Amino acid sequence: MPSDRPVLVRCVSCQRNFETTKFGQINCPICRTKIYLEPPAGNLSDDPPEPQEPTAQKEQAAPARGPELKPEPRAVDKQSQPADYEKQGLANLRSLLEVKQQTGPQNERQFLPAWESDQAGVFKRFIDTFKQIFANPTWFFSNIKIDQYRKALSFAWIICSLAVVFFALYSLWQLEQNTSALIERAAVQSGEDPQKIYESLRSFLLITLYGAPIFGLINIGISAFVYHMGIKLTTNKHQGFKATFRATAYGFAPLLLVVVPFIGHLVGTLWSLILQIIGLTQVHQITPARASLAVLLPVTALMLIVYALFS
Repeated sequence: MPSDRPVLVRCVSCQRNFETTKFGQINCPICRTKIYLEPPAGNLSDDPPEPQEPTAQKEQAAPARGPELKPEPRAVDKQSQPADYEKQGLANLRSLLEVKQQTGPQNERQFLPAWESDQAGVFKRFIDTFKQIFANPTWFFSNIKIDQYRKALSFAWIICSLAVVFFALYSLWQLEQNTSALIERAAVQSGEDPQKIYESLRSFLLITLYGAPIFGLINIGISAFVYHMGIKLTTNKHQGFKATFRATAYGFAPLLLVVVPFIGHLVGTLWSLILQIIGLTQVHQITPARASLAVLLPVTALMLIVYALFS
């Protein structure tokens, strides 16, 4: 049911404040999370209940007491008798208004992703975080807190480990389906025994599959370190390694597209790089060009080193 005046509400998911005149099941206008707002008890109208006229008291027959006087009705002061819901929620409303008025540079980054809120189950928080990232990545990274990285690490670890698992399984399937073609191509290029090449490839993919959690963790750490080195090379004004780590960790979200055959790995990797560039731009408050250089220069350098070593 609607209220006569707007009520200030804080979303449990995105931790943002907004005003509403409705109660019951509502949606956050920022992150679209469903919220149940308990209807306040009492009268919802600004006007207090009309005073009842006092009944006239019966005159008593005692002559010594004189005639009984009727009490005059007292005027009702609206300000002295606020509605019941104002009495009950005054302290909470004042605290919310103070938070809204104190919004400034020191409170700009107070947003915690759903993964870090502990308001629901693990699977729901995982899915809600994906929705928050993909719905508006610029807003997500521009408001996220940058002074912690433990839960961001767990989110990225799950994604990177699953990505490595799917990549290894898909590669093993391709190896078994096209064994002769792959072995012949590798044998022609290297001149080695085809069976030996097959065993080496299969062993490598099995090690990758069983060591997915370790390889996922290594991927996160190396990526964050390399990106931060790029940030330090491109600008002197940055927000520290924790900011780089959080932008890198949550930017890994599209890597789960590796489950899509053929193009999933390529699309997921490119999309992840784009998200990480957006994240570095927002958390360090630098230009997209500097963030792109911070990501692409180290990545290009590593690719050239790997190519030189194995070519």
